[in-house]
Amino acid sequence: MEGFATNPAERPEKSIVNYRFWSSDGEKSELHAYLSRKIVCKVPGRSMCSTEDFVVNKRSEPALELKNSPLVLVLTQIRFSPVLRMDKCVPDIQELLRKKGLSRFSKEQTQQLIFGPEPAQSTYMRWVFSDRSKREAVVLTNDFFVYEVSQYSSFDDYLSRMLDLLEPINKAAELSFAEQIGIRYVDVLRGTSNLPVENMVCKSLRGLDAHSMGMKSCSYQFVIHGETDQGVLSIRSFDNKGKHFLPPDLQTEHLEFADGDTSRSDEANRVIDFDHIYRGEIDFNRECIEERMWALHDHTDRAFRNIVTNEAIESWKQGQS
Repeated sequence: MEGFATNPAERPEKSIVNYRFWSSDGEKSELHAYLSRKIVCKVPGRSMCSTEDFVVNKRSEPALELKNSPLVLVLTQIRFSPVLRMDKCVPDIQELLRKKGLSRFSKEQTQQLIFGPEPAQSTYMRWVFSDRSKREAVVLTNDFFVYEVSQYSSFDDYLSRMLDLLEPINKAAELSFAEQIGIRYVDVLRGTSNLPVENMVCKSLRGLDAHSMGMKSCSYQFVIHGETDQGVLSIRSFDNKGKHFLPPDLQTEHLEFADGDTSRSDEANRVIDFDHIYRGEIDFNRECIEERMWALHDHTDRAFRNIVTNEAIESWKQGQS
């Protein structure tokens, strides 16, 4: 590809690139991204990719390595213009995904409510491909692709796997552009013997003191919506109890969760749900989707670090439970 260094001697081992962006309060700041054997280049003919230098694998902070991570679910949804012949593509897609480890297959009819002057219901077909252990799944319809996992090691691995699974679908359906990309993280925070759950989140999300209001106990729910330079970031935080921790719109039968996520039926916990969505047309190719995903992830990662406390991060790094 034009613009990429092809001679290994020309490829930098490391480079530091400064990105300037406007924060929500209007102040200009610098984002330092560490690139390991990555190339910064202009991509010709990619009007729907970023108009800035195209950069792959960028982070504003080093990745967190948590032995006891609170993360229980990660999913990405990519919407595209409807493909009416998608059902005819499914046999080829299923065969290719089966060879990539998604050996389970099912199809479901789902109802959705259409709002308007006269609300109505419609049904649509979705096809589900999952692995034997039910820790990862692809959900496909005529107009969107979802990749969801309940076992997560790093964003690098997650993104690489998602792009590999997206290729057979793109090849069969011949998709030209995406209309929306969103990434969602669900964390379940549980207190440890040394750190109660309320001390795992910043003070602004701890709510009012129940006893000062004459209450024996109370539960809290917070919703935050904000615009980023990539789209809209929504954060929902709520108190929860028991093994059913997923938000109502994310109830899934396609995945199974680790015993540690579901067995504490009487334990209070705090759920934090991050949802970052970019709306706009981008070319349906690996490079453009990869670039957009890194940008969406980075904002979400920074939001997580601002919401949880340093004590919580240290606890998870040490694997405390």
